[in-house]
Amino acid sequence: MTRAGRHGRFVARGRCAVRGARAACHDRAASLTAREAVALLLVAAPIAAALLAVSLCAGLAAALADNLSPSAPAPVILRVGWAEEPDTLSPYLSATRASRSVWDLVYDTLVDYDAETLEAAPGLAVTWDHSADGLVWTFVLRDGVRWQDGSPLTAHDVAWTYTFALEHDVPLWRGALDGVREVEAVDDRTVRIRCSRPKADLLDLRLPVLPEHVWGDASAAEVLEGFGGAPPLVGSGAFRAVAWRPGQSLRLEANEAYWGGRPVVDGVVVRFYAAGDTLADDLEAGRLDGARGVPAGRFEDLDGGGRETLAAVTAEVESLVFNCAQKGGHRALRDPAVRHALSWAIDRERLAEVAYGPAGVPARSVVPAGLAAGPIDYHRELPEEASAYDPERAITELDAAGYPDGDGDGRREDASGRPLALRLLVRAASPESVAAAGLVAEWYGAVGVAVEVEELDDAALAARVWGTLDGKPRPDFDLLLWGWGGDVDPGFVLSTLTSSSIGTWNQAGWSSTAYDELFREQGRTLDAVARRDLVWRMQDMITAEAPVVPLVYMRTLEAYDTRHWSGWTPSPGEGGGVVCGFQIDSYLRLSPEDPVVVWGLPLWAAAALAAAALGLALALAVALWRRARR
Repeated sequence: MTRAGRHGRFVARGRCAVRGARAACHDRAASLTAREAVALLLVAAPIAAALLAVSLCAGLAAALADNLSPSAPAPVILRVGWAEEPDTLSPYLSATRASRSVWDLVYDTLVDYDAETLEAAPGLAVTWDHSADGLVWTFVLRDGVRWQDGSPLTAHDVAWTYTFALEHDVPLWRGALDGVREVEAVDDRTVRIRCSRPKADLLDLRLPVLPEHVWGDASAAEVLEGFGGAPPLVGSGAFRAVAWRPGQSLRLEANEAYWGGRPVVDGVVVRFYAAGDTLADDLEAGRLDGARGVPAGRFEDLDGGGRETLAAVTAEVESLVFNCAQKGGHRALRDPAVRHALSWAIDRERLAEVAYGPAGVPARSVVPAGLAAGPIDYHRELPEEASAYDPERAITELDAAGYPDGDGDGRREDASGRPLALRLLVRAASPESVAAAGLVAEWYGAVGVAVEVEELDDAALAARVWGTLDGKPRPDFDLLLWGWGGDVDPGFVLSTLTSSSIGTWNQAGWSSTAYDELFREQGRTLDAVARRDLVWRMQDMITAEAPVVPLVYMRTLEAYDTRHWSGWTPSPGEGGGVVCGFQIDSYLRLSPEDPVVVWGLPLWAAAALAAAALGLALALAVALWRRARR
């Protein structure tokens, strides 16, 4: 029977059933006595009235709590979950994303980001300018800023923070401070930075400013090793870290005297999760108000029911690295023609969908899309055909490069008859990267290049990638899946392919004099438009030479409660994170919605439901009373 036929028969039966039910109802009502109707009324009405009373009493209790006990209101606590934990809270020691997120809440920087555009915006400094030659920058600080212990924050704190990092060559900030020669306090509100060259990325230098009166008399070893990041911490930011339980949680309290205005919430509790499913469970159960690092498999299910989800823009790019070094890798990969040919064999769209899900967006250049240093977007948007999936073209170019399938066995050989077989290293701890490696191996195999995937723990992988022989770099791999998390400014991610970075950031071992010169030039070009053109040329060169093949731009999967909280603010404004964006406006502006809840509903909804139930009960009882008297 068709669907329509079944439906028609159901309706016909339904009408007969309704007529029969009406008759039965009439017979029963006719036999109902007045005494029974009164009894029904006496039972139904008090029940409905009790429902209404419960909701009204809840509201009254809340009102009394607010009006009769103003000295001890319940604190407003925001509960968030992170799938990553800080290893330390010291701004001199850690480079993890979780640590940086804590710094943003606890400390201030000289210059900040505009939450919407990520342009340079006032932080501790309200104004700045530089000399005509770009070598001297002058910053004027806000008046009246105080540390969380009440001490005044001055230019001397800024100078001490920067000088310590320079004098002790702190590795974490070495690259960011490249070109900075001296930082001095002219007076309590004026900082002067002298550079050895014009420094185009100076305003993106996000070194948290530390209190000199706390650490100035400590030894370098105490600052670098003894700091430990153990709360309570003294910063000047919107929150103070007061309790840290490694592996469990971090508690922060609102800074009552914060120069940017006291946060609406009284505190924040950050819970750390090693298991993504546990984080998602706690979010669903209402034990968290927001979360960063939601597992891809739970992402869609968490959207709705008073929650929203977001795949937030980051500065992270995942790439396939070719070992171009003269020793340690397959000699075929020293030829840019081979590398370029292999780039056509990768289906970025499918790789993003299958391996990374909502956390990955197909990439075409090493500078991520969606980030802009002011109105200038340094991301080079290459035409789709420049990074299309074209295995036929890969086959043609591999043939032309001298690696044909001479014997027709489906495997390519060099001029000596040796098969073209490559080793691909991947972090075993990253299931997304492992899945991506499997796809790359499959696609390369389809064009005649055998690939062996090796899943390694971090220590073993580091030994292979950064291995040395006689004090010189000797990487032991052919292909590597690796991701870099950069900054809003493109300087760092571009530096990972300079010749001076071989042995550290430059895992490819690729060296180009022309690229190195472009990197130096863009770094000293203060005009943003001129600098953008240089950065675009560098990305074009990377595409042509293919020392790396960008695969996906990573997104951070977030979920957050919009039923009980309002004020979530993305940063950047388009596609940025709200739980952990590039700014902390969410933590400053969030406020609770409908704090009085009854039966899981806001007070007004619970009261309306109870009133409706009372009205329905009374109407039913009166109707039965009238029928009983006929």
